[in-house]
Amino acid sequence: MAFCVFPGVRVSGISVALPAKKVSLDDIDTGMDERALKRFKKSTGIQDRYLSNGKQTTSDLCFAAADKLLTSFDVDREAVDTVLFISQNPDYLRPSTAIILQKRLGLSKDCMAFDINLGCSGYVYGIYHAASLIVSKAATKVLLLAGDVNYDIEHEYLFGDGASATLIEAGEGNISGLLRSDGSGYKAIYTPYGGQRYPLTKDNIDSGDNKPRMNGTDVFQFSITEVPQLLDDFFSKTGTSISDYDYFVLHQANKMIIDTIARKAGLPADRVPISIDKYGNVSSASIPIAIADLFANIEEDHVKLLTSGFGVGLSWGALSFDLDRECVLEPVFTDYVWDEKF
Repeated sequence: MAFCVFPGVRVSGISVALPAKKVSLDDIDTGMDERALKRFKKSTGIQDRYLSNGKQTTSDLCFAAADKLLTSFDVDREAVDTVLFISQNPDYLRPSTAIILQKRLGLSKDCMAFDINLGCSGYVYGIYHAASLIVSKAATKVLLLAGDVNYDIEHEYLFGDGASATLIEAGEGNISGLLRSDGSGYKAIYTPYGGQRYPLTKDNIDSGDNKPRMNGTDVFQFSITEVPQLLDDFFSKTGTSISDYDYFVLHQANKMIIDTIARKAGLPADRVPISIDKYGNVSSASIPIAIADLFANIEEDHVKLLTSGFGVGLSWGALSFDLDRECVLEPVFTDYVWDEKF
């Protein structure tokens, strides 16, 4: 069972980066009439998103977030011993993007670096992995880089671009996590062409079959069924209850899903932050972006968070940790693109 309480591990820094280009649904031709657009906004919560300039990659935004985090907190780059890059959009098929970022960020060669291919559950999976490495003494400072940039999504109005950098390290604190997966639902969100099983061809590119596919009904049913049960199981396994947490930061899939999960799990609506209206669904970066947005709108200096990510795989998880205001940086808005002189 993928459940563990990790003593002596803390989240000591969070930084998020977004493209400079802000796009409002009111400013583009969605093809919807006024009533349809109103229904879409009400069900999804979407109003604004930030979209890449078409050259920015996920790693560019991760670099911007990580460089600000390491500089702002005066982190010794030689002391970072692990880089985890979580995304569905790596720079290349090979090598791992994490290894390229190890070099770009000026980290030590005594640093392990690897990618994890996950989407909306990626942030909780990533912190769980980082905490595991620290408790096992395989690492002491882990830099978790999570996010996604999706080209050609301007007219797929649910999604936005963004990335995050989170520092997890040994120290006072406890992180608890519960992870699950169900491969029988892998076709609920998938991109069939482009891998070894179905390589890209001119025909499937011209037909658009190389694009991601999502069965919205299946994803909705999975989310509102499995996540409330997961949260109940998490409370049971940790011996905690709703009253033990200040806020419940859920993956910003869409507002209807968030509201339904909160209602079925009995979570107080005023303690379930919503940020999808400002940023859209930002995949594995949605939770850290929601956390940064939360701290911009509350007065507390210290909070106990229960987070939950769910999506492609199918995969889902819940993870709790304490966080201080001073650990959360204001977002970076940037058009930065790495010139690798290739």
